[in-house]
Amino acid sequence: MPTLEPAYDQTEDIVFAAIEGNQLSPELAAWTDAVYRNAEKWALIIYDRVRLVGSQIYEREKAVTFWKGQSEWAETQLRTFRRTEQRFITKGISTPPALLSTIQTANEIVEACRGAYELVASTTNQGSVNTLTAVFEPCEEDGYHAFIPEIPGVHSQGETIDEARENLFDALKELLTYRTEEALKGKDLSQRLEAKLVT
Repeated sequence: MPTLEPAYDQTEDIVFAAIEGNQLSPELAAWTDAVYRNAEKWALIIYDRVRLVGSQIYEREKAVTFWKGQSEWAETQLRTFRRTEQRFITKGISTPPALLSTIQTANEIVEACRGAYELVASTTNQGSVNTLTAVFEPCEEDGYHAFIPEIPGVHSQGETIDEARENLFDALKELLTYRTEEALKGKDLSQRLEAKLVT
């Protein structure tokens, strides 16, 4: 899994070595603002890719393992940003607004990963697989209505039970995507950076 370190650690060391007294020079303040905004964008880009990969894992145990790992990764990134915030506080310097925004974004990513993990993990119990209930009801007209009673809001329909089942899985994925987007609402995902991720 890609991380923000060690490049982030090097950048942090440069920032704190360049601080004179308890003030950031205007040039250093502008540079740190750009660094933290870039770190926030990278965290969102990485998470966006993680979310896409996670949405394509159909085996429950693999999904549990995947989202547990992503939750741990996100928590590590959040701790890194909070460590930087603490260094500013210790120096008696106001935390740069871009760093506060990055911390908020990292916290929302942690919550989204935890939410995905908890949702997937809630269907397992001590290593054995429990199942969600898919209910298929014939429609007054042709076809079937399908829903999962354990997860309100997940409904579908189809001409056959197989089609209704496939649509039900799609509805579940849509709900997870919606909840993720709600957790990240207000964050700018439109500006993408292209770079090679090193794992």
